[in-house]
Amino acid sequence: MAQALHDLVPQRAEALARAPGHPREMARLLVLERLVFQAEAEVRWRDHCEARLPRLTREVESPSGEQPGP
Repeated sequence: MAQALHDLVPQRAEALARAPGHPREMARLLVLERLVFQAEAEVRWRDHCEARLPRLTREVESPSGEQPGP
């Protein structure tokens, strides 16, 4: 997903530069921006999962109120 984001950003910049006065470029820009937002959301969701899962695993492995041993 990060590679897709990396590929989309220059395309978006190109469409943004050409969009004023060109309706087809504006449509292309909007589609590219949607794809960029979707890719950014996917990256944030993965980061969230990577942070959440280890905490959840620790909670499941140690019953409530008990501290994990050394």
